[in-house]
Amino acid sequence: MNATRLPIPATDRIRRTLARVFRAAHGRRLRRASAVCPDGQAPGHVGTFECTTFIRIWVDADTLHPGSADGIHVADNRSDMGSRLQGTSMLSSCVRAGGRICWEMFNISPTSDVVLRIRSITTSALFAPDAQPRPAPDNADAYTAIATHPGSDTYAIAFDVIRPGQSAMRFRITPTLSVLEHNA
Repeated sequence: MNATRLPIPATDRIRRTLARVFRAAHGRRLRRASAVCPDGQAPGHVGTFECTTFIRIWVDADTLHPGSADGIHVADNRSDMGSRLQGTSMLSSCVRAGGRICWEMFNISPTSDVVLRIRSITTSALFAPDAQPRPAPDNADAYTAIATHPGSDTYAIAFDVIRPGQSAMRFRITPTLSVLEHNA
């Protein structure tokens, strides 16, 4: 079966504008995932610009201590769909099947010079095998995935906090993801 792509003019204009902005800011072209899979579905490895759900992990690096989630705040843009526990490390996100998700980390401590890096996001039956969370093709500091199977599951986000001249401290949080049917 041949895949067909029906461009939506407004979406294509937005995509071109975002690509120009990225090129101006970073001095290079935006790397894109393949546009269409043979079955016409979106590819599993999506860029951040293709995501509709954004899960942000804000870390106050000055208050972090091994074994504690104090200073770790997670939120998404899906409270209208039922996401809850916004601002805690136990976020419970709701997305529709087919939803493209982007995870990113930010240091909210203005005087801290630590580097934050997502180390891994565990796989889950909520994602198709080729749509599991992995580093985004257009942003090495972000992870992306496509939620494909309805249900609910807890997953783990492991990340490093790297202080200059010290070993990395490893942290792990376990938010929940609920994938709703398309028509829910």
